[in-house]
Amino acid sequence: MRLRTLASVVVVVCVMGALAPVGGQAPEGERFEVASIRPTRPAEPTLESLLSSDVVRLVGDRFRATNISAGALVHAAYRSEYPHRDQIAGADGWISSERFDLEARAPAVLTETPATPPLPRAAELMLRRLLEERFQLRVRKETRELPRLVLTYANSDRSLKKGIRISDRNCTGAALARSGDCPYSPMPGKLLMRGQTMQTFVDFLSIRAYAGGRVLDGTGITGTVDIDLEWVVDWKDMLVANSNLATAVQEQLGLKLESRRPPTPVLVIENIQRPSGN
Repeated sequence: MRLRTLASVVVVVCVMGALAPVGGQAPEGERFEVASIRPTRPAEPTLESLLSSDVVRLVGDRFRATNISAGALVHAAYRSEYPHRDQIAGADGWISSERFDLEARAPAVLTETPATPPLPRAAELMLRRLLEERFQLRVRKETRELPRLVLTYANSDRSLKKGIRISDRNCTGAALARSGDCPYSPMPGKLLMRGQTMQTFVDFLSIRAYAGGRVLDGTGITGTVDIDLEWVVDWKDMLVANSNLATAVQEQLGLKLESRRPPTPVLVIENIQRPSGN
């Protein structure tokens, strides 16, 4: 009997341990202890202001968002599930035009190193609760067909050109570098990449000034690749620049960009109001 009782206790302890929050997971219902939200004037449209707007940063237990729109806050709160901004529907009008500075403190350290979206799960959950309480946010989930560019093979035999090769090295996570064993130099008009995944490549192409839209990988290439790609960037005519890139991808890599509308998960904002006072 004592053995059976002891076994039952062990099972209960193990189950409770499995359910306990670990590694930055916030217990259900946990909130930011202090949160300040202040309206701020939109910055003048300069390169510096574009780089400093919608900035979200988490350091230790401190969360800060500067010159940010309500729509960008919603995206930051759901970034792990909806990675692209066009997956947040209903973020129009004041939701995208008006700006705020937000500072908050979590009840515990959420990350040992500075983090930007996608945030740790605990920080996302606390930001969602803050939006629900201070912005009266209500959302629903849908699936919609969204425009995407799919990177696939230009030829039916799936042959590749010399600008892309299956790599014998793994440089994922390496810092930006123009030389060395793992060079990775993503520049406007030129990409040097060694030992990176196809996801890294399509993320590079997805910069709006390059391919002109969100790019998905349809090649099925696993592992890592080496890529050398060059094209002419025309900053005065982005449509021409996008076309130049598409041509270079086909001629130098043996790949092409196809326009499609795949079913994509979307988060719809049903209700959101200007934030309540501090």
